[in-house]
Amino acid sequence: MNNRTLTTVSHHCEIVILGHLNPRILPWVENMQIFLLPNGTTLLKFSLVDQAALFGALDRLRDLGCPLITLQVAPPEMKFNTNQ
Repeated sequence: MNNRTLTTVSHHCEIVILGHLNPRILPWVENMQIFLLPNGTTLLKFSLVDQAALFGALDRLRDLGCPLITLQVAPPEMKFNTNQ
């Protein structure tokens, strides 16, 4: 029998959407950081374990009627270097 340990890696994500969202309606990602930017957009930063989780997050944003402006996903070993 092969004893292997499953390691969970996180993909770091940043999504910018049009408009300012109420942070209370976005509790579905545990570690999500929400930034209401002065240009009238909302920046969401969070980590997810796989693409299925990313598509789930995008589905929820679509269901909320949030217009997507940008989406960036970094490999597990990288993080975005932004000023936020």
